[in-house]
This record gives sequence, C-alpha cells and structure tokens, in this order.
Amino acid sequence: MKNYIGLCVFTGLFDFLSIEDYCSSGLYRNDSFAAVMPRNRFQILSQMLHFSNTKDVRDPLPKIRPMSQYLEHIFKETVHPEKQLAIDETIVSWRGRLSFR
Repeated sequence: MKNYIGLCVFTGLFDFLSIEDYCSSGLYRNDSFAAVMPRNRFQILSQMLHFSNTKDVRDPLPKIRPMSQYLEHIFKETVHPEKQLAIDETIVSWRGRLSFR
C-alpha cells in the first residue's frame, strides 16, 4: 500500500497523459515507476481501491477523509518550512472548480 501511495504522489509530479507513459520504453521512459510496481498492478489497485462507504452529505470527501487526515498528520510532522515561505497559486495552471473550497 505504501508503494501504491508513493506512486500516486510520484505521478502528481509529472504531467503525462496516462499511466502507460510512466512505464513506456520510448521518450518518457522512467525506470523508477516500473521498479516499484508493474503498471498492470497499479491500474488494478486504482480500479479496486475503495476507502469507505459513508453517506455523510456534510463532508464533501467522505471516502478519502481518513487517508487525507493521515497524510496531513504525516506532512505536518515531517515538513518544517522556514520563515520566508510563499505559496503562489498561479504556479499550477488549473482552471477547474472545487465544490468544497
């Protein structure tokens, strides 16, 4: 499970069109993805992974809330930014909407 979550974070660092591009032998070849887990296994886990079955309408992300709280806790323990820290939202070019924002 740790390998799967690590690969999910890894795929967020690069902007490829599909999972196949991370494992391809062509221009985008990346041996680190294939060394951790085969592409087919990653895709099967992505299709079958389900966190919970709650029907809470107040929570916009009920199925991944336990996992997001765990990751938030881990990130707060491990990342200690310096005083001079700026977060610029224009770095990421995303024009979508979030209902829970």
